[in-house]
Amino acid sequence: MGRPSGDVRRRLEQYAANPQCEANVGAALRGLAMRDVAKKLGLEPEFGQSPFALQRGQSFERTLFEEDALPLRRALIERKALPANASGFVDLRIRQGGGVMRSLDEAADGFERFLREAAKATGDARMQLPTIVAGAAVRCPPEVLGGGLLAIDVLTVHPQPRPAPVALRVGEVKVYPDRGGFTDPAQLASARAQAGLYVYVLRRSIEALGLARDLLVADDGFLVLTRAASNQPSVRAGEDRAFQAARAREMFAKLGALPAAQSVEADVDAVIAAPKRYGDGCLSFCELADHCRAEALAQGLPAALGDDLARFLGALSLHRALELLRGEAPCNDAESDFVRRAR
Repeated sequence: MGRPSGDVRRRLEQYAANPQCEANVGAALRGLAMRDVAKKLGLEPEFGQSPFALQRGQSFERTLFEEDALPLRRALIERKALPANASGFVDLRIRQGGGVMRSLDEAADGFERFLREAAKATGDARMQLPTIVAGAAVRCPPEVLGGGLLAIDVLTVHPQPRPAPVALRVGEVKVYPDRGGFTDPAQLASARAQAGLYVYVLRRSIEALGLARDLLVADDGFLVLTRAASNQPSVRAGEDRAFQAARAREMFAKLGALPAAQSVEADVDAVIAAPKRYGDGCLSFCELADHCRAEALAQGLPAALGDDLARFLGALSLHRALELLRGEAPCNDAESDFVRRAR
């Protein structure tokens, strides 16, 4: 069971997948994979991220940034996330992701140079800054997961005449299809939580560089999904990230309050002892999902049968809901309301 590497993105993604589960949050903050926790519990986790899904995601991102990011730029302009005359592309992706950078460290050096140039630019040079940055690698401040590196999928740059700051908007690229009102809400929630984390980390990094007066990370950003039944980008613009960024601040405060563990084994034991909160999204990323679902079912927690039922039942347990459906008299207004809605 290894400790985390310099790339902290996996840990942030793990946290964002279910920030309501204390066990998952503890594992993410400590840099533990749930596979290790599952093995300690005597489980035999079989799934990991599908190689096919990884390849498809990499292929989609490559198409977005072809021809100086023309496919993505068109989609951003169509959704008014960029002005019609927007131009300029900075590619900081590492070679594994289709770029030219040899490492995240090299990408971070390049992004820092870009930030400093954008902050000091004036006149025409300021207004002609590149408007899309891919693979921006950020050096996290020490209080953010102990430092480390984080690569942001895509940023848009919005220059304004001085004294207004240059605005940066964080975008998150996901390969699942945009189905309007029927896109999986758990997937969207996870993507938004990730983007909120990146907003917070980018802000703290800009502050650490002393550039906060000239660069502003906007509260709103965008998601880049695929169009249904195609590999073309669908942009969701105007995504409010203020709540997710505030929640990220709370997450890192929790990190500072974590007791120092003596060993990896001690960290695993702490995660096992932490309260767990099962949800539909757990099935797509967590090796404890089946275990936690069985526990939730035994406790009568509605989430064991799906997030929709959990919302419908509210504070009612499955056991109490069955009693009411079998004819027992309601004891309070909430139970009376459930009986009315169920009928």
